[in-house]
Amino acid sequence: MDLPAVLLDAEPRAEAGGFDEFGVWLPLVNRSLAAELLARGYRLDPFLMILLSDAPIGGLDRYLVTGLPFFL
Repeated sequence: MDLPAVLLDAEPRAEAGGFDEFGVWLPLVNRSLAAELLARGYRLDPFLMILLSDAPIGGLDRYLVTGLPFFL
């Protein structure tokens, strides 16, 4: 998945929808997208979530959280 392209599509949709803020949750293992976001003026939120697992979890470099797990 081309995550920068996803963001280029999502940002104007959020603006057209009247949202005052736009943000994404992503695992920081996705260094390229984190760097892209910081270069475009985004900032890191001080909230961190630590994921613990007793088994390997793959593919987090291609993952964006699409729901609001803590705010429903």
